[in-house]
Amino acid sequence: MLYVSALNAFLISALLTMSGACSLSQFESARTSPAQLIQAPLAQNEIEELASVRVVHVLNEPFALRRVESDAKKRQMTLEIQNVSDKTVRLVTYGLGVSTLCSEFMYTMVPTPRIGYGDWSLAGVKSTSQINRPLKPHERATIVVVRDKYLSDLLNPKMYGSCPNGHKKPELMLQNVYFDDGTEWRPNQQRASPSRNQ
Repeated sequence: MLYVSALNAFLISALLTMSGACSLSQFESARTSPAQLIQAPLAQNEIEELASVRVVHVLNEPFALRRVESDAKKRQMTLEIQNVSDKTVRLVTYGLGVSTLCSEFMYTMVPTPRIGYGDWSLAGVKSTSQINRPLKPHERATIVVVRDKYLSDLLNPKMYGSCPNGHKKPELMLQNVYFDDGTEWRPNQQRASPSRNQ
């Protein structure tokens, strides 16, 4: 009986030692591998109410929206943007969608138009359109989305019947910015791009 207790104590001791070694090994591995994500400080989103859209802004946006115009009848939206960062940008994308507070769309993915400027291949999108030149710091560009079915749906006021007051129009938000140095900005994080096209 004493032999079984000693054997159990030895096994428990060995397991504890091994589990400690595994934890140390995982910690060492995590500590020595390069960081993939760097969290940007999060702040409360700011909402800018425009005639046809709500613009959601977050802290440290590298782009500024200088003008937003939309026309539901023409199924068209125009954005004038400006690179306010100190880096050259190869692709900038915006998201347009429905508030998550709208009960009808709470658990549904709503298709959205592709809104952006630059080289879409950086985002893994195959495009037959011409690649826009990179935007240097403080340069401006115009994005025009035309004849897009998803845009037409999002600009239709009837779509927002289940939305609470203050959320009865589409929300526009800066989505991704791909810099020339291989880094990427997102609303809640910055990271190095997995593959950099030179």
